[in-house]
Amino acid sequence: MSEFEPRTGAPEDPPEALRPAAEEGFSTLERTAEAEARDDRMAAAWEATSMKRELNRQRERHRERRSATIRFALTGWFVVLFMSVIVYDALLWASFKKELWTDVSASARVTVETLCQTLTTGIRFGKRIDNYRGMDELLQDTAQASGFAIALMEAEGRKLREAGETPYEMLKLATLVEYDGNIVIREDEMGRAVMAAVMTPQNQRVGWVGAWIPAEPLEASLMDSFWGQVRVQILSGLAGTIILLAVLLRLTRADLDQLREAARRSLTAGIHPESPARTERVLPRSARKATVLIFLLVMIVNGVSALQTVSNRYTEGLLSDAEKTGAILSGNLTRLMRVGLTLSSMDAVDAYLANVAKVHSGAVTLEIVDGTGKRLAGSNPPETKVLDEDRRFALTQETRSPTAASLAVKVGAASKDAYEKEAKAKLMGPHPKEDASALTLKVSLAEAPWMEKMRSTVLDVVTMVGVSLIFMVEIFLFFTRSSAIRRPTPGTPKSALLRPLTFFMMFSIDAAVSFIPLAMARLVDVGTTNRDLLLALPVSTEMAATGVAVLFAGPIVKRIGGRAPMMLGIALVACGYLGSMLAAAPWQFIAARAVVGIGYGTAILTAQAVSVKDNLLADMWAGVYAGSLCGSAVGAMLAEHFGFGVVFVLSAMILLMLVPTARVLMAGRDGLDGPAETFRDIHESDAGEWRPKREEKKTEKKLTTRELLMLLSDRRFLAFTIAAILPFSVLCVGFLNYFLPVFLDSAGTSQSDIGRIFMINCLLVVYTGPLFTKLIENRSKSFWTMITGVLAGASVLVLAVLPPLPGALAGSVLLGLATGLQIPAHSEYLLELPVARAIGVEQTMSLLDVLQRIGQVAGPILTGMVLAAFTVDKAALAIGAGFVLISWLFLFWERPAKKARTAKHAAAS
Repeated sequence: MSEFEPRTGAPEDPPEALRPAAEEGFSTLERTAEAEARDDRMAAAWEATSMKRELNRQRERHRERRSATIRFALTGWFVVLFMSVIVYDALLWASFKKELWTDVSASARVTVETLCQTLTTGIRFGKRIDNYRGMDELLQDTAQASGFAIALMEAEGRKLREAGETPYEMLKLATLVEYDGNIVIREDEMGRAVMAAVMTPQNQRVGWVGAWIPAEPLEASLMDSFWGQVRVQILSGLAGTIILLAVLLRLTRADLDQLREAARRSLTAGIHPESPARTERVLPRSARKATVLIFLLVMIVNGVSALQTVSNRYTEGLLSDAEKTGAILSGNLTRLMRVGLTLSSMDAVDAYLANVAKVHSGAVTLEIVDGTGKRLAGSNPPETKVLDEDRRFALTQETRSPTAASLAVKVGAASKDAYEKEAKAKLMGPHPKEDASALTLKVSLAEAPWMEKMRSTVLDVVTMVGVSLIFMVEIFLFFTRSSAIRRPTPGTPKSALLRPLTFFMMFSIDAAVSFIPLAMARLVDVGTTNRDLLLALPVSTEMAATGVAVLFAGPIVKRIGGRAPMMLGIALVACGYLGSMLAAAPWQFIAARAVVGIGYGTAILTAQAVSVKDNLLADMWAGVYAGSLCGSAVGAMLAEHFGFGVVFVLSAMILLMLVPTARVLMAGRDGLDGPAETFRDIHESDAGEWRPKREEKKTEKKLTTRELLMLLSDRRFLAFTIAAILPFSVLCVGFLNYFLPVFLDSAGTSQSDIGRIFMINCLLVVYTGPLFTKLIENRSKSFWTMITGVLAGASVLVLAVLPPLPGALAGSVLLGLATGLQIPAHSEYLLELPVARAIGVEQTMSLLDVLQRIGQVAGPILTGMVLAAFTVDKAALAIGAGFVLISWLFLFWERPAKKARTAKHAAAS
């Protein structure tokens, strides 16, 4: 058999000599196989144990993540709710206190004025104030009817007689609240004194009548109403917290179950899952929606409760004052009628009642009616709407026939003759004979002031809800970004915390934006020469100082980084606000606003430089606009109830707290790698589109004289500057920051409504800007620039045809739309100019920024000059029409020459 042929049959046994070695080899192989199998079993067991441990670790991490997420959501929710409740409770307390003291003081004023009239009548007949017959009885009757302690004093303030307990020297109480001719109101911590001078026919003061209002019972009544509202807030807050916790547990459990399942599948496949500790603590979308929804429900419950509390408190206070006023007036009229005085012998009964109602700011109406309900005299027109509740007081018990002579008060009658016929018909008709005892003084609550109070309360609640939602967004962003920055994960720059920093900075700065001219007005006497121009100086000075600070802050930021300039800028703004509060002269207030402008310019340019480096400029500006929106609304409401000084101090305190915060949140010199970019690096791509350049940084080039002359000699750029940029800058600042506050304040608009108008304007700028950017993307930029001017002109024209508040609201809305359109329209138009491309858009934008600053500085001054020379209607009509005309002129002025248009069309074809 060949050696290559396969062997058949059973294998041959090894030789006897090799058998022990073969058996030993087989035994070794068997032991090795058993060892490998044992190792495989141990490895599998170890792998299973490791997977179980890893799953347990992942489960623990998910549990920690869930707890952290819930803590994060509840913390942010509590912070925003607490801040909202504190601010609104402060406003509610101030509103309660102001209304209570105002109404009671009005009743006290009616009391002392009525008593003074009685004393003046006696003095005319030769009586002396120190030995006035029947004075004790008169004081006792007045005190019993009004509920006030009454005192009669000499001209020097020494007390002669009193009914009830009054301070020893009411004329020397610590604080002067009001001085209005012969009325003096002073107060201290114990209460308030309302005093009226007793005058002789020769207009000589011979004494005082004072009514004392103790503070303790009023404060107790105020606390009862206030704590009822606080209890509702506590209960609604606890209920909201429990509901929110249950919802978060339910929603985060489902979200974390999905993460655990994903981790298990990853481990089964041999892939190590990402640790939950390295993921951001963000809420699921459903949880975020639930958080906002529950917050809205809690705020709505608080708002409804507040509205009910304000309604009850306001109505009860007015009814109480109506009872006091009616008792005093009815007693006075009864005394006059008992001595033979009839309605016809009183001079201007309507005017007398109207003056009494005016003391109550028109909140009450006074009518004298007969037994059939016929109105004989009144403080308001007959068609005035009143609430159902009223108080009635009989005027006299004497029986007299209501002859036409005694009842000839021409209210609702065409003439005296017509009224006499009506009275005669009544006497001879089927009605029973009426007498003077049926005359009744009817005191009612006017519907219009009551509805205005309710409207103001509803608007305050809605404003606080809107502001609170924005605060919630910013607080959540701060918590999310701060936790992300603390973890060593790439891609989260520290400048991301600039948004919450700029939010609170702008919240503090713009808290006073709606009343800067009004604060200046308190330092400039009425009748001062060029007063309107002086009121404009603080705003113009602040704008000019901001422009100067921007010029000098840029090199400083490049040299030393962003932390120190930001801290310095915020500190300067805080000092400026403290100076604004302490200013006692116009020049001091103007200097304080200049310090604010320097600090603001330094801080805002630093924020831009740092955020541009990390491509977060839009994010930073979102924080700026959100802070401005909230600050203008909240600051105006606080100013209405607490005064301008409190807002200045509160803003300064917040800003001072932000100084060390800026040190923690911002990087030092190392935070700026190389020069900070204050403008976009722009280049033209092959497709002809202008886009930000990211590849390399260019060395900043200054605008040369030759380039400046080239720009100014370009017809389109000149038209853009003169007919678009400068007019819009003048109008925007002059109209919004100066004219609207002064105009609305002179029209009697509340400071809260002025702040809400600023808030609406800012809302429109923020939310219409992106929409307008998409709208004009592929359309004519010159046309939309013209539309911007037309909208701005219309914002002024509406003031000539609408009442003050609706006109100002419509003007603010139109100007907000114009500003939202102006930002993309002007920028895109400038980028299309050939001269701007030739010189460089950076240099052109620099010049444009300077021109805008000039317009912003000149705006308030020019507006003040116009108001000093013309009435509001004439000025609004002329400026609005002129602005529309200039905008149309721009559309024709900026058109390229015929040759240029022909070349452009040829290139396009």
